[in-house]
Amino acid sequence: MKFYDRDNEIETLQAIENRSKKNAQMTVMMGRRRVGKTELLKHSFISTPILYLFVEKKTETLLCEEFVQEIQSSLGVSVFGEYKRFKSLFAYLMELSKTQNFTLIIDEFQEFRKINPSIFSEIDIIAINEMEKRLCFYEVKRNKSKISLPLLENKAKEIVQKFPDYYIEYLGLSLEDL
Repeated sequence: MKFYDRDNEIETLQAIENRSKKNAQMTVMMGRRRVGKTELLKHSFISTPILYLFVEKKTETLLCEEFVQEIQSSLGVSVFGEYKRFKSLFAYLMELSKTQNFTLIIDEFQEFRKINPSIFSEIDIIAINEMEKRLCFYEVKRNKSKISLPLLENKAKEIVQKFPDYYIEYLGLSLEDL
């Protein structure tokens, strides 16, 4: 696919890819349907393997089975065990990202609302900066009014106990922040 007038976007995405070699990066790409968002991402990320997961209207178990096959094929790793919940598979990917740099693209993520709406509350972002002894928890919601930092603090209690000397921060991100 040929891109026209996308030099700035490609440059920005490649800068994000370069930063990801040192620290994990999260980028949300949003826009109207059928304008080339996915192709732009695939075209821009050139130095790291791409793991592309497409959320179709299937059961969560079946999606996880397909995602495991894609993980093995795209990243050249063996995935042991059975994953029936995306939450568990996502946790596996976060662990894998500690030792292997890759770009994760989840296309049509909003379709999870029809498959398992709890995924939106199960996947929060946890960032650990060991050099600065800082631990950040992020809750991501489409609507800012749905963010509950006390609930996020409660969900994070078990993890926080493992990092007693760390500065802890809780943040909420919504579409308005992106």
